[in-house]
Amino acid sequence: MVPKNIPGLAATQPAPTLWTNANFILLLLAGEILAVGNKIYELALPLILYEQTHSSVAMSTMRGIEFLPNLLFAAFIGVLVDRVRKKAWSLWAVALQIVILVGLYMGAARGHHSEALYYCGGFLLMLFGYAYANARVALVKQALPTASLTKANASFTFVTTLVGIMGPVLTGLILLLTDLHDGLLLTAGSFVAAFLLLLSFNPKRLSTCIAEQDSGPSLQRAGDGSGAAARCGR
Repeated sequence: MVPKNIPGLAATQPAPTLWTNANFILLLLAGEILAVGNKIYELALPLILYEQTHSSVAMSTMRGIEFLPNLLFAAFIGVLVDRVRKKAWSLWAVALQIVILVGLYMGAARGHHSEALYYCGGFLLMLFGYAYANARVALVKQALPTASLTKANASFTFVTTLVGIMGPVLTGLILLLTDLHDGLLLTAGSFVAAFLLLLSFNPKRLSTCIAEQDSGPSLQRAGDGSGAAARCGR
């Protein structure tokens, strides 16, 4: 029989790991799917433009436009993410990317091959992708204790690096497609899967906030009460 109420006995119990946290698994799977999808359209859009225009300038312009959202809106997106509901923000960002990808595919199917259309589409895709990336950082903080954040961020970094290494492989797969525009539809389908995963994300924000309020000196808890209450409401 195991003795009960022995001080320090609870401390010997194994701590939960990242891989037993359902919310972390959902975020990691969604992040992996989105990373692969982002890489596909980042490769497909310049190739589509080159196929239509046979101009390396148009292809290079497309690549350049994909970096503009980060340069122009990085500070603004960070501020907005701090003021909104992170899950809703993430879902909207992914949903809008799906709409844009389907719109570009449908436009090509109907014979609309405007360069400006692809430039605008690529810009918006990268903008909403960057918006999701910022919100994902906040979602990880909501889903995991502070002690697990380093390992979690390392996992996401590994996924990003792995997808970057897979770039040449993905390029070859895209070139094997009968129509390069099918890459856009393939990306949209993968984003739908990521959207469904994010719908299942449900961190216990209230318990996390309560734990934060209960830790630290009483005067500090009193001073931080309003801020914690605001975070719980998100």
